[in-house]
Amino acid sequence: MKSIFFKPFPVSSLTDQIQISLFIGLFVSFTLIVFQPFGTYEFKMNNKIIFLLGYGFISAISYATYYFLFMTYYRKWFYARWNIIKEIITVIPVIIITTIICVIYYNLFVTNYSIRIKDIGSFLILCFSVSFIPLSFFYYNKFLKSKLVIATSIENSKDFMITIDSNNKKEKSISINSKELVYIKSSGNYIEVSTRNNVSSFLIRNSLKYVETKLPKHQFLRVHRSYIVNIKMITSVTLKGSSYYIKILDSDSKIPISRAMVKTIRNII
Repeated sequence: MKSIFFKPFPVSSLTDQIQISLFIGLFVSFTLIVFQPFGTYEFKMNNKIIFLLGYGFISAISYATYYFLFMTYYRKWFYARWNIIKEIITVIPVIIITTIICVIYYNLFVTNYSIRIKDIGSFLILCFSVSFIPLSFFYYNKFLKSKLVIATSIENSKDFMITIDSNNKKEKSISINSKELVYIKSSGNYIEVSTRNNVSSFLIRNSLKYVETKLPKHQFLRVHRSYIVNIKMITSVTLKGSSYYIKILDSDSKIPISRAMVKTIRNII
């Protein structure tokens, strides 16, 4: 059981988290308005539907804001090897935050009593219950959507194979050992996959944005709008004129990086 929680788990991008927040908000609103569980059917008030919609709005905004701030100011947390335990540790605080805001919201419009610990505890159980279905659906789909890039561990090795499929069904997929993959470059509607020592280079129809969400964050980093680089291949960061570049192991290649990524890359290497 312990090994299951520490197995590698796909890391979601900020865009994914924003989409999840919208889904959660819609799910909460739909559930409360249509089924009116947890005693909400007994509420006697004007504009009851609007009031119940408020819970969905709170859920969506709380979730989106939490992940936006977390992934913006604590990026390094997501670069370390990601697993189910880290996913749970990350999501629990947002459920607690959402619970507290919902208690305050309920207290303002339904009761005028002072907020008690008991109220927060009851709402916490309800929030976990309501969030279980959309979050479970999302986590399940993480694996179903990982068809374009699949990283599978090689037995007794720290390396793994990366398979990248094309958007063009007539084009064959490519498989590369992680230790040989140096960088992936955007080239119009295609991506260029470059291997170590320039032994081979592949051009395949796909988008850099999508591939980024499927590669393991602990080893591959989007350093520029046009480049994803294998972190293990980065040797140093250099400044030439007004632009920053990274040097690649055993290569004369210099890859441009955005100024926003300079500090992050230096911390990693």
